[in-house]
Amino acid sequence: MHYANAERNTGHAYNTDVISRWLDITETGGGSRREVYRHNYAWDNFWTHPTPLRLSTPGGALVLGNASGPGPRVDRVELARFALSVHNTA
Repeated sequence: MHYANAERNTGHAYNTDVISRWLDITETGGGSRREVYRHNYAWDNFWTHPTPLRLSTPGGALVLGNASGPGPRVDRVELARFALSVHNTA
């Protein structure tokens, strides 16, 4: 997940009161995961946050959101293959 989050509570020079935002990632017909995305100082500075997901459907869409408030600004989502197990025979 590539995201940006620059939300602050007050923004005093000596205490920036940064706020982390949450993102709920749900697979249609499958499970969901809730992740926290920390403050990264600018709305146009996208950081990478690895988020492991266990996908369980052959074609379920991924839905991103946060029912309890605003989520981070998502720039792009990258999906990578994951090896479940490796069997070495010597």
